Amino acid sequence: MIRPLFLILLFVAIHLHAGSISEKKVINYLEYVTSCADHLLEFGTDHYGSRKTAMWASIIDTRDYSVPEYGVPATKGVRSHDRAHGGSNLYQDVTTLKVFYALSDILNTDTYKDAANAYVTDYFKFAQSKYNGLLGWGEHLYYNFYADSVMIDQEKMENKGTRYFPHEFLGWTPPWKKLWNINPEKTKRAIRGLKYHYNGPDPKIYLFNRHANYFSTSHQKNIMPWIKHSALYAYSYAVLYNRTGNSNALYWSRHSGNLYWKLRDTETNLTLSCLFHHNASTGKTSSISGTSLLAYWLYKAYELTGEEKQKIKSLALFNALDEYHWNNEQQQYYASLNLDGTLHENSKISTAWKKGYGSSSILRFGRVAAYLAKKENNPHFILMAKRSVTMLNQETLPDEFTAQNIADVMNINLDFYDITKDNCYLQTVEKFAHIAVDQLWNNGLFARQNNHDPYYEAKLAVGDLLVAFLRLHLIYHPDNSKNIKYDWSF
Repeated sequence: MIRPLFLILLFVAIHLHAGSISEKKVINYLEYVTSCADHLLEFGTDHYGSRKTAMWASIIDTRDYSVPEYGVPATKGVRSHDRAHGGSNLYQDVTTLKVFYALSDILNTDTYKDAANAYVTDYFKFAQSKYNGLLGWGEHLYYNFYADSVMIDQEKMENKGTRYFPHEFLGWTPPWKKLWNINPEKTKRAIRGLKYHYNGPDPKIYLFNRHANYFSTSHQKNIMPWIKHSALYAYSYAVLYNRTGNSNALYWSRHSGNLYWKLRDTETNLTLSCLFHHNASTGKTSSISGTSLLAYWLYKAYELTGEEKQKIKSLALFNALDEYHWNNEQQQYYASLNLDGTLHENSKISTAWKKGYGSSSILRFGRVAAYLAKKENNPHFILMAKRSVTMLNQETLPDEFTAQNIADVMNINLDFYDITKDNCYLQTVEKFAHIAVDQLWNNGLFARQNNHDPYYEAKLAVGDLLVAFLRLHLIYHPDNSKNIKYDWSF
């Protein structure tokens, strides 16, 4: 699969970048993306256990291209028991799938598209619950290559028992549209299975738990309804309605997403992040990160359903963040506030660099602002995005960082460049591309973090980094003949 000529060119490219970043050496962005894709297909597919599949490994040791069954240390801020040791987690590859489909278009080959389709096909075949249709993916579940089955980490299994396999979404938009193109019936089942997160059969009446049991068709007895999950369910049912016209799917989309609108302070439009948590104080303030995600997926639901009320709620919630969380004197946003818009004892300015898995609050806010600015052509959303990018670009990159940190800063600057066409943002992206090459590139793959870490790990958003590199390639090498518009939103 890996071409000898490519390896020679890549060797030359790496050594060209060994000097100072300020020298502005030219990076062949496409070559880095194709290298990662080719190495993933050659070394990272499932040839372990008794069953061979087309699934992609979530963790690869770049020193020998093995897929470790266990023993890979977690990075700071990541729970050791919520990773896909020795296996595959399709949800962690949401953006990588986008890259593979785009690569097939750009290179005029079916290789990458076919590989992505085969991955999804096998995930449906071997990792979909026969009980409720839920997929074995997300925060806790994954398909284990060595066991040939859906698993949770051994540590968690020993604590929780072999029949409690918790389904929970991650903070990326579920790739339902791509999955639908490959297998509509299995995608329908997966979306309909989300009802088992709820405490009863009506989202207008019953609350939900962020977890649902992969093995059960029972409604949840406990509740822990985090804000982002309500929005993810609303978006998911919006996809189902958009594809089928089923009025019940529209009902579920509408009311799944309505919970935190009802829980808002009606004078400020600020809302809490979690109605119930075993720690009574958790989630009771306005979070710029949580509300940004709610607004984002409500808006994406509106784009699919045409429900103006979903759009109105989305924009009202998001505008409230700017009105109350913005500190004009410091020219920065607060990460959290009381629902009446006042500071609480733990109110802090939002920072750009988050350790471990997940994006920082200001990055999420800024990317949502940029998305809404493009969709609504609203100058105030452009201002909100600019404030976020300015805050971010003024901060110094920490000594230790992850692929997600670099991917986030590149993509938010690319989002804003798409709006403004201001080359200063493109120059920032190029600077961080050099950092990624110099400090994360390792034997044909991007590692999960710097300081000579040898592991590729999908959960640390290597796919988002590939997206940023591919976006740079398309800016410098636009293929106008195909007139393809790619959706690079997270």
